[in-house]
Amino acid sequence: MTTAALAWTGNLLSQHERCARGWKAEIDAVLGPDGAPELEDTSRLPYTTAVFSEAMRLYPPFGWWAVAPSTTSCSDVEVPARTIVLAANT
Repeated sequence: MTTAALAWTGNLLSQHERCARGWKAEIDAVLGPDGAPELEDTSRLPYTTAVFSEAMRLYPPFGWWAVAPSTTSCSDVEVPARTIVLAANT
């Protein structure tokens, strides 16, 4: 699933040049052009976190819960509350 998450993030960045420039600027400023990220760097990368979070909101690699108090719909399919919906790329 990590591969799919990274692939979707890269795909979205390739379509949004301004966001890609902002992301690269943050990476260069925090890590330097040749720096490798460490776990403790994540708190210093808010733009990167936001970019990744938005990609995961648009294309969740696992699935989502239908948490509405009643039935909802997804692509014209009725989904009962508290149902796990898994998305697959075909």
